[in-house]
Amino acid sequence: MREELFIFTITPVQSFISSVRKTQDFYAGSYLLSHLCKVALKTAADNGFKVVFPEENQKGIPNRFVCKLDISDEEKMKISKEIENSVANELEHIGKTIARKVGITVPEEFYIQLNNYFKVYWVFTEIAEDYRYSHNSLIKRLSDIKTTRTFIQINEKGRKCSLFPEYNALVGYERRPFMSDKAVYLSKEFIESNPVYMEKGECLSALGFVKRFLNFYFINNYENEFFSTSKIAALSGINNLLKLDKSIEKEIRNLGNDFGLVYDLKNKIEINNKIFSDSKKKSAYKIYNSLSNNKISISPYYAIIKFDGDNMGKIYSNPDLKVNDKVSVIDFQKKLSKDLCNFADYVKEKIDNSYTGKVVYAGGEDFMGFLTLDCALGELNYLRNKFENIESSKLLNKRLTFSAGIVIVHYKTPLSEAIKMVESMEKEAKKIDKGKDAFGIALLKHSGEIIKGKLKFKDFKGGNMLDIIESLIDKLSKYEISKSFIYKINQEFGLIALENEDVSEYFDEMVINRIKVYLNNSEKKITSSELDEISACLKNIYYAKGGNKKEFFDILSIITFLSRERGEKYAVKN
Repeated sequence: MREELFIFTITPVQSFISSVRKTQDFYAGSYLLSHLCKVALKTAADNGFKVVFPEENQKGIPNRFVCKLDISDEEKMKISKEIENSVANELEHIGKTIARKVGITVPEEFYIQLNNYFKVYWVFTEIAEDYRYSHNSLIKRLSDIKTTRTFIQINEKGRKCSLFPEYNALVGYERRPFMSDKAVYLSKEFIESNPVYMEKGECLSALGFVKRFLNFYFINNYENEFFSTSKIAALSGINNLLKLDKSIEKEIRNLGNDFGLVYDLKNKIEINNKIFSDSKKKSAYKIYNSLSNNKISISPYYAIIKFDGDNMGKIYSNPDLKVNDKVSVIDFQKKLSKDLCNFADYVKEKIDNSYTGKVVYAGGEDFMGFLTLDCALGELNYLRNKFENIESSKLLNKRLTFSAGIVIVHYKTPLSEAIKMVESMEKEAKKIDKGKDAFGIALLKHSGEIIKGKLKFKDFKGGNMLDIIESLIDKLSKYEISKSFIYKINQEFGLIALENEDVSEYFDEMVINRIKVYLNNSEKKITSSELDEISACLKNIYYAKGGNKKEFFDILSIITFLSRERGEKYAVKN
């Protein structure tokens, strides 16, 4: 017998997690995938596989793990199939349990859908004298086998699932046209007592049903009611209000996730009496009145942040370790995995236990979460610095970095659109250069306008770009910035920049002086020192964009929008 490495992974990840209509779907997808990986990892460990990474006791684990083993070929194949089957058996058990608890008898097609979605891959490789080479060989073999995808053709005709449109809907709120004759329906009594689970007209496949009703299976350590987008957008205002009016806490609890009612009252929209109870309406009125009386505003916008460690596959497989530390590759992998586990647990606890947002998943080097508008950039900046300085990062010649996508979005924007955009912005950040360590940011206005930009986390002088942007937002938020502000400066800049002429030498004259004119026309006069600070920040961003006029003004438009939102923070509009 020889010692071997074993790697196991479950796919797909992003498409499963991102198939959502509610924030609860998003959280459930991440939680379920992590749970299935834990089941597989436990099965491996229980059968004598020695786990290399990730940490077995980590709260949330990624979709792959690596083990060492020293057993016969026959035994290793038997155990590997057992690990694979443990995932399918657990998913089927979850589906059966949820169906029983909600009072429906699902058809055979339900389990066919469950068994056909996830694909698991596992491979072995012998551990050679050079562990680094063995691990690289393992990753290559996994990559090769994943290129050959097997599937079972499912012939389905009829109404499709609201979350997974590739599958027929098998569980319905009520009978709808073109529903499969195999479909089952929730009872009227269940719907009346559990109105938050399905909206009228929704219909779900087996996967959609399991995601939406996952809390009927998990009792402990599972959030039954993940914050809605309207509640996340309002979190900062809620926090400020609780500091001034403790009595409002009861109303906030009673309102639950329906903070859209408070926004409706703010916008003079009448609450629908048929949908919401008198108790909910009373709470919404009390919260709105308390916000107004205390002059606290709530922005209808929030942020989604997604980040992923740069070159993590290479760092795990072929780390550029400092010679003096004399750490073996396998010991580094174990330490890095443990450090990333601790980082992930810290991130989730920090954000979830504050009024800054809610974490969807934190799996170590990858993260996705919803954050309030005024805390998003500050939290991202803090997490980036902490990620760069985890202990195992100090063993590398080049510290760990990550690239991030940021989307600023109205709470009424369909969640699926916002998620697609944040994933796209993360990919754009990854493309900025080979070194990465960058972020892409997009603003999705309620009007439909989309503004995008991307920057390195460090400017050309090594300065912190998020600090620069935060400083600009804070300074500009003191003044009334009109919507035409950016447009007019952009127009004037364009007249000078004919035929791609370098306009760097005109920067002070055309931008800073124009800003001075606009800001001096506001009620608060700008001081010369503040203007100098604003000028320095703008120059850093302009040169970070290589003098690209369009990209500079796109970033500036986003900054101006954020400054206006922050400027309204203490003034409720009636």
